[in-house]
Amino acid sequence: MLLSDKFCLTDFSESEQIVVNYLMEQGEAVRNRTTKEIAQATFTSPSTLIRIAHKMGFDGWVSLREEWLKEKNYLDTVNLDVDANIPFNTQNSQIEIARNLALLEQNALQDTLNLLDSDQLFQAVTRMDHAQTLYILTDPFNQAALQSFQLNMQRLHRHVIITNCPATSAYTATKQDCILIISYSGELEILKECVAIVKERGLSYISITGLGDNSIEQDAAVALRICTREKLTDKIANFTVNIALTYLMDVLFGCIYQKNFESNLSRRQEIGRILEKDRRLSSLAALDREA
Repeated sequence: MLLSDKFCLTDFSESEQIVVNYLMEQGEAVRNRTTKEIAQATFTSPSTLIRIAHKMGFDGWVSLREEWLKEKNYLDTVNLDVDANIPFNTQNSQIEIARNLALLEQNALQDTLNLLDSDQLFQAVTRMDHAQTLYILTDPFNQAALQSFQLNMQRLHRHVIITNCPATSAYTATKQDCILIISYSGELEILKECVAIVKERGLSYISITGLGDNSIEQDAAVALRICTREKLTDKIANFTVNIALTYLMDVLFGCIYQKNFESNLSRRQEIGRILEKDRRLSSLAALDREA
């Protein structure tokens, strides 16, 4: 979850809120300002800044400031051509809506690519490739974006379980399996409970979350991130989340496929020939019936 979202969801005192507003307004300018200088500028005290940091889950103000600056750099570096939360309004024509959504999805794909770390990607692919069963733990809103990945993996004779009862899978998985936990905010309670179960059983997992400090990524053995432009509230739909997640799962599938490229391609072509033959026979049988 982005700090900007956490700031909006956290209950601050009046003096704490003044400092939070100052931090969000000043942005990069706070980099070289001490707690004393910020306290003087906001007519508060250095202890107020420390309390804010602790409320946000950081050990001190410097840690909070650095995470905030990193987030600001991410948000400012890639300038989306379309607002990810409100990509169209009442004044847009239907073709303009189509254009805006196309631009938004293109930007989301590039943004997710930019967030990929080659070492983390390699580790994720290796773990998934060696797994006996891949358990995907997520919320129902993400499941539609994952069904294509599941089907593609099944064509490689890989066992993938996308469950409606993530806690059950957390208890069922073994060390021969791979667990993938997906949460945009990284703070969904049911999935945090799954993390606790997995850790208690001595297992590890791969996380896919948005950018920013969050509970699910914190304990992950491997962490992947997707485009993080949508707010948890005040948005029309999960436009960028859906396209970014689908893209990342396609990347993971492609990398697993490539490990045994020739045999996978040969098997896929053979299946295609069999299915095409069955379709022709079915068509001929249907014509005979009609005749």
